[in-house]
This record gives sequence, C-alpha cells and structure tokens, in this order.
Amino acid sequence: MQVHHSRSLILYILLLAIACLSPFAGRGQDIQPDNNQYHACFFEKHSFTLGAGLSLEPGKKGLGTNGRLYYNIRENICFGPEVTYEEKGKSTETEINLVFHYIFEVFHFGIYPVVGAGISNEKNSKHGEHNFIALAGVGVHRNWNRLTFFSELDFSIYEEESTMVFGLMLTP
Repeated sequence: MQVHHSRSLILYILLLAIACLSPFAGRGQDIQPDNNQYHACFFEKHSFTLGAGLSLEPGKKGLGTNGRLYYNIRENICFGPEVTYEEKGKSTETEINLVFHYIFEVFHFGIYPVVGAGISNEKNSKHGEHNFIALAGVGVHRNWNRLTFFSELDFSIYEEESTMVFGLMLTP
C-alpha cells in the first residue's frame, strides 16, 4: 500500500509539473546564453557537466551517493550516465542509468523532466539481483556561474521505488 501511495504522488507531481510548465514550453527554446555571461539555468552548447550528490529513498533507512556526467547537446538539452550507490542495512545497491533532460526556464530556475533507463544490482550477504530500471521524474536546478545546485525526484517504474537526489554540478 505504501508503494502505491508513493507511485501516485510521483505521477501527481509529474502531471502537475507538465501542466504548470506547458505555458512556458516555447520559452525554453528561444533563450541563448551570452558567451561572456553564464545563464541562470541553461548550459553552454556542446559542454560537459560533472556532478555529485546525496540520494535518499523515502521510507527507507540509509543515505546513498550519486555521480553524474552529462553532455549538453544544446543549452537546454542534456543526457548522460548517472551512478548511484546505497547501503541498506546488510545489503548494497548500485544503479547505473542513462538519463535525458529537457530544461525549461521558469523564474530563473531550470525545471526538467527526468527520463531514463538502466540497471540495478542489489547485493546482500547471500546473493545478488540484477533488475532493469525505467525512470521518470522531475528536477529543478539553479546555476551560479559554473556551479549548479540541483534536486530531483525520480521514480523507478519496474521497482516501484522513488529516490530524491540533492547535489552540485560543475561545468568546466
């Protein structure tokens, strides 16, 4: 029952984000950052962004780490791998995902859907288990020069788990 409620909450947040952002959809494509100035929520075209953060699964004990490397195809489109490692009591879980973001500017913040897929490897003292993951979620970030603060709420569709990630990214 707990999983059903968190799944409903994630879907509600996604639908709310899409509904709120739809009036701004065209705006995200028109804004180009000035070469001499950093944009509040977009990244330099054809650049890389490296990030690290903390992950937390609501309702479960334990704190994990998250690392990511994105290639910014355009100022508002990026994709790349993410790796998350969590210890849960006597078991550990490692996730490797390939994610895609399309960034919208809303009041000088970057709001983006999180879409991706990957694999999960959970090990406990007796055996390991591999699972395919399909991700959906929503994120928000704000750039200060080359430093970016971000927060995401992701939902793993097949495992029916939600994860919050908070962290920093750097665009060298």
